[in-house]
Amino acid sequence: MVGALAGSQIGVLLLRRLPAPVLPWILIAFTIFVIVSQYLHVPTREGAVSLTPASCALLILVGLCAGILSGLVGVGGGSVIVPGMELAVGAGDLIARGTSLLVMIPTGIAGTVTNLRHRMVDLRVGLIVGVCAAATAPAGRLGATWVSPGVGAILFNMFLLSIIASTVVRMRKKARAQN
Repeated sequence: MVGALAGSQIGVLLLRRLPAPVLPWILIAFTIFVIVSQYLHVPTREGAVSLTPASCALLILVGLCAGILSGLVGVGGGSVIVPGMELAVGAGDLIARGTSLLVMIPTGIAGTVTNLRHRMVDLRVGLIVGVCAAATAPAGRLGATWVSPGVGAILFNMFLLSIIASTVVRMRKKARAQN
């Protein structure tokens, strides 16, 4: 959590400093990286996390990366923490997903507070989406136990490909409108 909290502040700072046209490319590059990593590593159900000085350092690094990307382009939990925990410390996919959800709470609050100060939050939209996400999370947890890790990776990659496609479409529309 320490890394994620610090990282979210760094990400929010970068969000205000980087040129807007760069942000979609960061999202696309990161999403492609996640898709490729899903094919290089198939998650398993087994895998407890043993806390050692080395694993704690790796977890802080995973959290820092997740926080930066969360503050910068709005991703981090499922796409950074889950594979990061699986690859760095050998966590099983269900433990990694559950831990990711826990980490999102303080990280999201910290990033939101900073974004509120800079008037970069739509509270109404956030509350609507947040309430719907909280209401459907138990069904998602149940579904995660029914789907094998391999199928889960394929479904997640399909979702990520749709994010890339919608980002490219929005970028092209914006470019046409400016020309």
